Amino acid sequence: MKKNNLLWNSFYRVCTRCLILFSVFFAQFIFASFNTDKDVAAVNSSVILTWSSSSTCTAYDDWSGSKGGSGSEAIVVGKTGWNIYSLNCSGTLEHVYVWGTQFATGFQTSTTSKEMPENILDVLTLRGASTGVSFSITDSGGTKDDALFNIVASSGKITFKTLPDFENPTDTNKDNTYTFDTVANLGGTEQSKTITVKILDSNERPTDIALSSYSFNESNTVSIIGRISVTDPDAGDADGGVTNITISGEDAELFTIEGPLLKTTYWQADYETKSSYSITLTATDDGDSAYTDKLTPLGYSETFTISVNNVDEPITDITIDPYITIGTFNHTYINENVAAGSVVGTLDTTGGEDTTTYTLAAKYDAANFVIDGDKLKLASTFSPNFEAQNYYRVEITASNSIHTLTKIIDIEIKDVNEYPSFSSDSVKTIDENATAVVTLSASDPDDLTLVFSIGTGYDADKFNVTSGGGVVTFLRAPDYESPGDTNADNIYDVPIVVSNGKTTTTFILNVTVSNVEEVGGIELPAKVSAVDTIEE
Repeated sequence: MKKNNLLWNSFYRVCTRCLILFSVFFAQFIFASFNTDKDVAAVNSSVILTWSSSSTCTAYDDWSGSKGGSGSEAIVVGKTGWNIYSLNCSGTLEHVYVWGTQFATGFQTSTTSKEMPENILDVLTLRGASTGVSFSITDSGGTKDDALFNIVASSGKITFKTLPDFENPTDTNKDNTYTFDTVANLGGTEQSKTITVKILDSNERPTDIALSSYSFNESNTVSIIGRISVTDPDAGDADGGVTNITISGEDAELFTIEGPLLKTTYWQADYETKSSYSITLTATDDGDSAYTDKLTPLGYSETFTISVNNVDEPITDITIDPYITIGTFNHTYINENVAAGSVVGTLDTTGGEDTTTYTLAAKYDAANFVIDGDKLKLASTFSPNFEAQNYYRVEITASNSIHTLTKIIDIEIKDVNEYPSFSSDSVKTIDENATAVVTLSASDPDDLTLVFSIGTGYDADKFNVTSGGGVVTFLRAPDYESPGDTNADNIYDVPIVVSNGKTTTTFILNVTVSNVEEVGGIELPAKVSAVDTIEE
């Protein structure tokens, strides 16, 4: 006989594939089977109920009592219309229906009308008064709903061709009341009966959950993610609509639902720390159905990835490396005399973690500097000199796609001890027989006191220089005819050193000795004085 189940059978027929999944994911779920030998019977006649379950069951509706794990029982049909026999087997609800009738002529104990839940193919089975009866459905030519049904001639079993859907009725009047005529034929003798089937709304599982948006901007204390929408076959019905949406999953505590809106709780997302979150939304209906007082809430769940949008954040400071913060200004430094185009420092921002562009305002000392990416550099024609100017100022603006910040940066020029320099001619020609050579001139960029001395090598041992005045002299007057220089060519190379106490500069003085026409007589050695004598 046909198995009738109010809740389990409805689910089985509506979602066979879902049932397969249930067997996979809920292998320990209690299963019970329940059927009757008749679905139409005369009032006060008996039907046999048979059940099989992995647990003890409790009977309710039109029978009662505790039932063992499996068994059968004869039950008297006590009323006209639907007699409902239900079992609760450890939470699994099973139902069968028997239509009680008062007549038994022509079509034996067969109803002329039936109310049944949607999404079930089986309607009823016609029974003849004797064996050998053949059953058929009369073609109405489109005036009734016969085209929507099948009948088995030998058994009288009537089924819908497609699952009836309360929300989308296909009967002629679109009112969920289906009418058609049946004929019972026994040896050429026919009897007809009009059957009316009323489809009742049953609770159906929600089928989808969607969000109008799946992302939100970082840095907001509370953000609206999007509007939640649920696809539910019972939407708009009096029964079975979605009444509750819940959040679960690894990041559920960070989100909340207000009305139809999914929102964050009170926290600020940071894209750079975590850019996506996972939650599961579950929509559950009220479990109500028109054909039973038992509530059987059904739910649908879907997991969503909620993304954080990277947003350019406010810039709170501009820094330069190397730098020292002095008051509200940033202070950096560079040595004097470095090459033009050298890097002064690397710019950076605080707060803004995104792409930043730096620009140099055309004010203060901007003409001496340029910005190359995140580098502040000396201009290609500028090398700083501490003695000329030891402080420079620029104004720099940092910008991202939304925010800007302007800051003044001071650049200190560090003094570097510089070498003294000679300003005298490096070549000198003198006549032989004289000791005076030249008085040298030298200067120091840092205005330090200069001290002169004779260096080493070359012809250094032939000369002397005064430490404070730079007066260079031969230690012994040179003799052109007897050159004393290293190369014996009368060109003396003299290393002169000038020092500012920190750095020294060596200067090579080239002294050429010229030949002088001399008066005949005795040529005296150096350091021997010739004394004129007067003879008396």
